[in-house]
Formats: sequence, structure tokens, C-alpha cells
Amino acid sequence: MSDFGDDDVGGGDEPMYEDEGADYWDPEVPVEDEEVGRAEGDEEDADNVVVSGDPSAAANAGKGNEKSHRDKKIPDDQRTTTPYMTKYERARILGTRALQISMNAPVLVDLEGETDPLQIAIKEMREKKIPLIVRRYMPDGYYEDWTCEELLHPFAFKMLAPSAIIAAALPLLLLQSGAASARVMPRAANYTQEAIDSGEALGDLHTQAYNNALARLSANGSSQCTQDNVRIRREWRNMPGEDRIAYTDAVTCLQSKAPLYTDIAGSKSMFDDFVALHQNLTGYVHMSATFLLWHRYYIHTYEEKLRTECGYTGTLPYWEWSLDGDDPASSPIFDGSATSMGSDGSAVEHDGLVLNSTVQVITLPAGTGGGCVTSGPFTNMTTHLGPQAMPNLGSVVSDNQDDPTADNPRCLKRDLNGYVLRTWASFRNVTDLITDYDNIEWFQGIAQGQTEYSGLGELGVHGAGHYAFGLDPGSDVYISPGDPVFYLHHTQLDRVYWIWQNLDWDNRQTIFGTGTMENSPPSANVTLDDLLDLGPLNDQIAIKTVMDTIDGPLCYLYATD
Repeated sequence: MSDFGDDDVGGGDEPMYEDEGADYWDPEVPVEDEEVGRAEGDEEDADNVVVSGDPSAAANAGKGNEKSHRDKKIPDDQRTTTPYMTKYERARILGTRALQISMNAPVLVDLEGETDPLQIAIKEMREKKIPLIVRRYMPDGYYEDWTCEELLHPFAFKMLAPSAIIAAALPLLLLQSGAASARVMPRAANYTQEAIDSGEALGDLHTQAYNNALARLSANGSSQCTQDNVRIRREWRNMPGEDRIAYTDAVTCLQSKAPLYTDIAGSKSMFDDFVALHQNLTGYVHMSATFLLWHRYYIHTYEEKLRTECGYTGTLPYWEWSLDGDDPASSPIFDGSATSMGSDGSAVEHDGLVLNSTVQVITLPAGTGGGCVTSGPFTNMTTHLGPQAMPNLGSVVSDNQDDPTADNPRCLKRDLNGYVLRTWASFRNVTDLITDYDNIEWFQGIAQGQTEYSGLGELGVHGAGHYAFGLDPGSDVYISPGDPVFYLHHTQLDRVYWIWQNLDWDNRQTIFGTGTMENSPPSANVTLDDLLDLGPLNDQIAIKTVMDTIDGPLCYLYATD
């Protein structure tokens, strides 16, 4: 599942490789020369073959049988298994190839910008460079031959944590090459499982990032951002009660300010202007090169309007999703008190939110609300714009307006969902996102739950945060800023991105992708000199100027307490 479920990515028509001439490797049973798929005279090439399942089953089942091993192949038209490999099989394929690369290069050299064998293996497969065939053995001794195009279909591919990939590959590699595994050390975070699951590891990563950023700030004498004027953003529950009330009062104030959009009927206030802007640009700032940095500039602009229009003197708070997975309704953010962001919605019995896309349908378990917010700030708030792509309760049909920019007054609805937080926005999810991905392409792809990176059935931390507080407008990708919690959620996402950046600052100032959602319609690659557009709420600005939160127009850090 990518982002909010607006997946529209198709697999390429071009095959991943030519079938003719591809080699097999079978460690158990000799393969006859006339084996299908082997060109006559070709030499055995183990690099192009991975065995899946239990090859010993084939050998045992064939003993005393006059039928040759080749005859036990299941015809393609009689397959009954799923056309997607399991996580374990994916792990063995990638891990085996990575270890083979390492064995063939005792001193690793840079290969097309990569030195990590695992990343090279992934790159080879993604770029269709390996004529790989996977032989999957069935319990009865029969087998299927699967092509890379089938197994690495973009909707099924899921990159596992590198340590898991290498570990799963070791048994197969040892069959081929003995004790070669010592040539590659699995890359893993230096934290215990308990430290990861408790948030201790994430806290340590945050502290490292903070110290790195502070050191850069101290050394950057030419910047207008200094240690004296840098703003500090904090988690909601670490703010004093009076500061929380000051923040919600400022949001309510912005909802009373006249709109800048004069031609959008549903924009009734400056607060709604932010919704309308996001609505207009959704197709350009999600699953595109600008996703993280456009939203960074967007929430910064929101913070500035709270300050300049409503006299707010604080900073944007963030929401540590992972703290609220057990019972979000009791969180200081959602407990309905005067110092909260308002309560859950009233309880409405339903079958769960249905997320429908061109790729899959995911039904989330029902949350604890579903109706209008009942207490705390924003109890009487009115939502005006949309819906435009609103997932429905118990139905695959979205709830949309013919004109989503028209005025459609209704209450603010929420459906708090701890399952979503525990499944896709836990401390482990966030820590893995930060530690397992070294480039911006994979980091932003995994964060958004894009199927070509995450596989099927994934929301990513971005989608999880939205669906954890949904419902209307929070679950609609176009108008989700209509729930004030949106800004706490996206400030947290910016914090996660900020931690990731500052752990390796010199190598994490890049972007990847085009200027349209999933490159649909096709568009040019975005460059750092291209502009971010927030008109009429703020000026256009070059992407590169918001890469750093302590330079250019930005001047903030994320507190460690």
C-alpha cells in the first residue's frame, strides 16, 4: 500500500531477462543436458540460480522412480502456489547474491556508486541485470521454475533488514561454497531488541543527531541561525500545560482569520487555506522527490502563520506515534482534556476502514471512534473542504464530493486506532527506517509504504500516522490537514527525517524522483534548484534552501527531552 492508498503503479511490460540460455543450479540431483531453459553447451553458473524450498524432498521422492528428475517439473499452467515469494525466499535470493558478490571481490570496489554487496544485489535485480531463475521445490518432490519477473514483481518486492537477509542466505551459501560467510558482516544496529522496542534506541539515535546538528550550528558562523535564536521543537507531552493551551488557542485563532484564497468556496479561513493548498498539490508532493522537503516547508509556513497572525510564541509540537499504540484515547494528545488536541470521535460500530487502491484492498480493524470529536479543543470545529478521496467504513467505494473544493460543512471526525500504530509506527518501525536505509530513495519509499519498496500490505510510518487518528478529514490524503493533529503528525515525520539526515549529514542532502506522484503523469527528475510552491501562503523557494533545519529560512532543532 503506498501512502494513503492512491497507488497507481503498474509493472513494466519489458521482461526482466531472456529465458533462453539461463542456467540452473541444483545441489542435490544431476540435471540432464536437455533441461528446459539451458542452452546446449552452456556451462553451469551458480551465480544465476537460487534454489528455494527443500531440494532434498525432490531427491528422496525420486529414489527408485524411473521418471527423470526433469519430468517432475510442474507445468506452468498447473501451478497452484502464490505468484509471489515469501519474505524468507526473498531474503535467500538477495542474501545469496550479496555473499557471492563479496566472495568474488575480496577487496570491495565501488560498483556504480555502491560498495555494499547487499545494495549491489538489490540494484542488479531492480535494474534487471541478473538472468536469475528460482527453482521452488514442493513437499512431494515436484518443483516449479520461477522467473525474476514473477518473483521480483514490483508489487511483491519487499526489502528486509540487511541482517535478516544475510542470516536467511547463510544456509544456502554454505551448500555452495563452504565457510565463505565471514567475508560479509551483516549490518545491524548496535542495540538490543529490548532497547529497540522500548524506544531507548530511537532516543539514542535522536541524541546523536541532535549533537551532530548542534556541532554544525556552532561551526556555522555565516548562518543567521545561531545557538541563541534556534527554536526547539518538543513532543506534545513534554510541553507544559499552558504551552499546549497556547498552541491550540493559536490554531483556533487561525481558523478565524480571513482566507487568502478568494476563489475556493470551501476555504473559509486561513486554516482552510492550508487544506486547500495541500489539496491542490497532493499529486505533486506525495510519492515524489519533493515529499519530505515540501512538507518541511509547509509545516514551517504553518508555524510562521500561527506566530505572525495569532501571536503564538512557541514552536510546532510533534507526536511520538510509538508511545500511543496501546491506548491512543488515553494519550495526552487525545484524552479530551483542555491540554489535549481534542478527543476521539464518538463510538460508531463499524467494520473497519477500507483502503482501496489499484493494487490491493486493505481493511483496517475498527478503531474506537468513528464519529464526531466529543470533548476538548476542536469539539465544535467545522470541516469545510472535501471529501475528495475518503476511504469508507466497511466499503471499497470512496466517499467523495463532485466538487471537493465546494463548501461542505461537517464535524471533525476521528477513529483512533492503536492497531495501526503498533503495526506500522512502533519504535521498531521507526528505528528500522532510520538505521536500515542509507539513501533517500529507499528512506522515503519505505516511510510512505510505497509498494515497489515496501511490498504489499504496508502503510509506512507516514500512512500509519494518518490512519491512526483518521477519519474525516484525516484519512483523506487530499484534505488531511483539516484535522489539526495533522501538523503534530507531520512534525514527527520531519523529526524522523531530521534524525536520519543528521546521523550522516554529508551524504544525506540529496533528493530522488520526479515531480509527480509515482511519476504519473511522467515528469522530469527534480533537482535541488527547483522551486517549492506554497503560494499564496508563502514565497517560492529553492528545494536546497530547506534541506537543513539550521540554515536558510529555517532555524530549529528537535529536543532530546
